[in-house]
Amino acid sequence: MVYKENGLLQLTDTEVDALARQFVSSPYADRSKYSDWSLDRRVEGFLHQRGLGLLAEDGDAHELILETVMRHISAATHPVQPGDDRADQRPVGRGLLSLSPTTTRWSDEHSQYGDFEI
Repeated sequence: MVYKENGLLQLTDTEVDALARQFVSSPYADRSKYSDWSLDRRVEGFLHQRGLGLLAEDGDAHELILETVMRHISAATHPVQPGDDRADQRPVGRGLLSLSPTTTRWSDEHSQYGDFEI
């Protein structure tokens, strides 16, 4: 599952998703049992309990797993129902139209710095 290549941990997206699903199904996901533990600490405990301390101690791997766990938790608490097309809709709002147009060019605004080429 996890191996080192050139001193770096290697973990596939499929393996990260599998770990996240396992976490969500584990007692570590139960906030009542671990009420005084933050989510990142619970993920770390889960990884150590499974013998994956290398992943718990590697900041990048831990962050990736934590982000994936949060996506799985969000998906579980906000499921998309069949026929619900809200995920395909564009956000309602003014977007870029709310920004006022500018008449000043960057080079005019910063001409105090002299001439230079980009």
